[in-house]
Amino acid sequence: MNNQDFHSKILAMNYRRMEKYLVLQTIGKGLHKVKLVYDPINKKKYAAKICKTSFKKSGLIREASYLEKLGKLSIPHTLQFIEILDKEEVKKSSQFLLQDKWKVPQDYDYSVAIILELAPNGTLFDLILDKGPLEEKIARSIFRKLVLAVADLHDNGYVHKDLKPENILLDEDFQLKIGDFGLCEQFDLLRGDKMTSKVGTENYIPPEFYDCQSYSGTKVDVFGLGVILFLLVIGSPPFFKATQNDPFYKYFVQGKTDSFWQAFEKKLRRQQGFKDSFKHLIEELLSNNADLRPTTKNVLGFNWMKEDIYSDHELRAELEKLITSKERE
Repeated sequence: MNNQDFHSKILAMNYRRMEKYLVLQTIGKGLHKVKLVYDPINKKKYAAKICKTSFKKSGLIREASYLEKLGKLSIPHTLQFIEILDKEEVKKSSQFLLQDKWKVPQDYDYSVAIILELAPNGTLFDLILDKGPLEEKIARSIFRKLVLAVADLHDNGYVHKDLKPENILLDEDFQLKIGDFGLCEQFDLLRGDKMTSKVGTENYIPPEFYDCQSYSGTKVDVFGLGVILFLLVIGSPPFFKATQNDPFYKYFVQGKTDSFWQAFEKKLRRQQGFKDSFKHLIEELLSNNADLRPTTKNVLGFNWMKEDIYSDHELRAELEKLITSKERE
């Protein structure tokens, strides 16, 4: 279906209207619902993160402010912010014009919506769920791009604080895009990145959240990167909860990482074991002591990171092959 046919079909179906956008189907769920929306003026599709109740809208407004700031910094591999719609402030768009043969659509009920670049090729979580562990060269190529993007965030005084495969999307060109900046925080580069707000996703929360008054925000992101890398290469999470009572993470707390790998080899029935260079990197990223975790820039110096990677063109081809084969199954 070409763009004009799609345009005509969408308008004929009389979808509800959210200002100048037509609201199509749900494409994501979480704290806020994510809808596919269509702008009939420029004939483009976007993602809309929507809050329907006014008493919950402050979080989305806060996220939009961070996305707008990050957009001005042109940090690569972050989801592009288009605009924020606040029903209490925005006026009905006078630009929303329909030909007479189409009915004027009903209004969509919302309080605040963030309009974002659409990343139509899913998330890293989808990819891992469908394909399991990725070939090491693909995993390394993806991870390197992710580390560089997070390093840019840190260099500009921002931490994400909710890095996980569900929040790493693939755009129409199969490029990585970091999304969901709802827990993002800004810090002063001179004063440091000490923070106190302890919110996040349990499987990615570092151990210091459970026993410290404050913590380093950048080292929280590094810990999240460690979990993501483990998932990319191994295909399953490294622990349930980063505490001394966890059947796997307890070995990090006890300083017995050899026992951790032995437990995972037994769990996965993996006879060939794991590469020493990979184990060393994971042990540093997931260290129980945040001070011992590397900075994002230092991650690039580890031996595992220096091994072969795909070029941008090659990685795109590999990801496209994986995702299109998934769609055919």
